[in-house]
Amino acid sequence: MRCLVHVWVISQRLGISDKTLRQISIATSIHDCRRLNDKGDAMHGKRAKDWFEVNSKDISEVFGRVSQDEQDQICYIVENHEIPQNEYIKCSEYEKSLQILKLADALDRYRQPKLKWRINTKYLDLKPDLKELIFAYELVVASEDNFLNGKSSYESIISSIKHYAK
Repeated sequence: MRCLVHVWVISQRLGISDKTLRQISIATSIHDCRRLNDKGDAMHGKRAKDWFEVNSKDISEVFGRVSQDEQDQICYIVENHEIPQNEYIKCSEYEKSLQILKLADALDRYRQPKLKWRINTKYLDLKPDLKELIFAYELVVASEDNFLNGKSSYESIISSIKHYAK
């Protein structure tokens, strides 16, 4: 859910269209749904893409109809979000969307307990601005604190966003 918040923030900075934001949001919602662990789980993007292809009708019930063009973009973004920049075939039509998800995913790495696992901008084509870095760190700290104090995951993040917006 924090990744979705980051996607929205980044998209506002970049002036992304509502249609593209919807596609990135769907991809973000499922990008780690087949992750086996929170460490080096290679191929989790491909597993999530394969899962989406099988379950796209169910996803359409949640997000509204997902066209074939949208499915193609979502599949590209999800499958390639974990792959280093020089190891996948770039599709210029979808590349900006992929870079937004990669950055949003990286911003959520502040949740990791080891500094070496946290965000490293040298692996990103799209760089965060200082406000996004600060917000990402504070969002993790506040939402985790809320969760430890008995709020649900959803309530923890929503409460953190509301507090931050004040």
